Amino acid sequence: MKKISLYTFFVLICLSTFAQKNMWWKAIRFVQVPMEDTVPKKVPCLAIDDKDIVWTGRGNFLCGWDDIKRKWEYHKLTDTLATISLDAKNVFWIGTNNGKILSYDKELKIQIPFTIKELKEGDVKINSIYIDAHNEKWICTSNGLYHILDAKNYQAVYLFDKTNVYRLRKSPEGILAATSKGLFKMVNKEWKPIQGYYGKNIGGLDVNAADEKFLALWGEKKDEVFWNAQKIGTDSAGRYKFNDVLADGNERFWGANLGGIYGYVPDAEWHYFHEANSELDVSVAHCIGEDENGDIWVGAEEGLYKMAMIVKTVNGVVGAKLTTQDSIRMKLIPNPDANAEVDLGKGENHIVLLLDISASMQSSINKMAVAFANILKYLPETDRVSIVTYNGKTEIMASNWAANKKNKVRINDMLSDFTYEGNTNIRAGLKVAMKLAKENKIVGGNNRIILVSDANFEVEKQYDLVNDITMEGIYLSVFCSQKKAQKQHDELSKMAQMGHGNYFNFAVGDDKAIESAFWQEITR
Repeated sequence: MKKISLYTFFVLICLSTFAQKNMWWKAIRFVQVPMEDTVPKKVPCLAIDDKDIVWTGRGNFLCGWDDIKRKWEYHKLTDTLATISLDAKNVFWIGTNNGKILSYDKELKIQIPFTIKELKEGDVKINSIYIDAHNEKWICTSNGLYHILDAKNYQAVYLFDKTNVYRLRKSPEGILAATSKGLFKMVNKEWKPIQGYYGKNIGGLDVNAADEKFLALWGEKKDEVFWNAQKIGTDSAGRYKFNDVLADGNERFWGANLGGIYGYVPDAEWHYFHEANSELDVSVAHCIGEDENGDIWVGAEEGLYKMAMIVKTVNGVVGAKLTTQDSIRMKLIPNPDANAEVDLGKGENHIVLLLDISASMQSSINKMAVAFANILKYLPETDRVSIVTYNGKTEIMASNWAANKKNKVRINDMLSDFTYEGNTNIRAGLKVAMKLAKENKIVGGNNRIILVSDANFEVEKQYDLVNDITMEGIYLSVFCSQKKAQKQHDELSKMAQMGHGNYFNFAVGDDKAIESAFWQEITR
């Protein structure tokens, strides 16, 4: 075998690392959330509450999207919404296009509008409302910055008098302010300009909590993009104006502008997302937000979009740890108000794990549990997981659970705490799994039973049940944990083929092979 020189080995590692960083965007798509035709689709502002409800302003409607229940909630207001913020008590603070500031409680009953005399109705735009760690409100307007002191009193910030203040963000050095006169920070209640940004028209600002670096966008002759005072790019010929920016929890940076959505990973490329990366054309993006699960939401001219992505591990060069995001699953969220069933397309999962916990499985199921736990952490919250166990009896351990953070922890704990005993009543297990999958079927989605067993049963006698399962639009995959005679492997393979799934023997596969097999069933 020809030896690889140390220099060549180093170059291969560098190239693989470069490929990883510069291919990061290939796994990302932005897909649209369906909306009612009677409500404007344009989303100029959004905010996400502590229950991960995405609240959007659409004309004079405040609309909340529950991504778990896939349901909209509508509230008609008197003014056109320009910005939305939620304080520590989940009270809405809303800035309108005509310069008003409205406050709503959790039940969305209007409170007394907050009046700032300098904000003449119709002449001043409310750019954003910042709520600090003390739950105090800062109103960023086209006519300066105003600090709300209590229910009736406020204070104009003198430094920003008649200055366009776009937004405030918290940083380790103090609160940062993006303005038409540059970037400022508040230290000991005094505002000071940040070197290198003074005199620039800073349109966007956000701070990365992971490494405390920030992203600033501004536009003079061109909309230039700076990350921690380092220029990382411009938009297409400077034609577009940035509306919002986000530093997400995965150390990526996002910009929304009149041309679409831009994303950036430090030391990699600044990528432009447009119609090729979305279910519908995202030609104008107004705002960006991130929920507690790390999902990215975009308010655009055409409606509300959600980022869809799957992380998949692939083989890299020798000695290099190469992970690329190269497997896409498009997710189209159904319109809950439509009477007809909506074809979701290839995408959302309801996975029913049918686990054999008979006495003979105790030494072999752990590898499968670890592999599934590794896959589980990447599933979006729109996916569903059910778990059915069987030995001498059959038990439903989880029924149609959303793949959110809380349930992922519960499932991981469950997978490591089974009691293995009794015999193998596979037929009863298949019937319960089929009933559970049928009751919680996702129309157009991937409704799949994954059978995990050592196959101590008569395989051919289950073919009729497999046929019944597929007749319901539900599929079956088979994971076997023991080395069996070739005849039984052939029968198990046929069983999976009848179920429009795959057969995999994880008794002879390593951890990565098991994970890859799970991905294949979840991304079908």
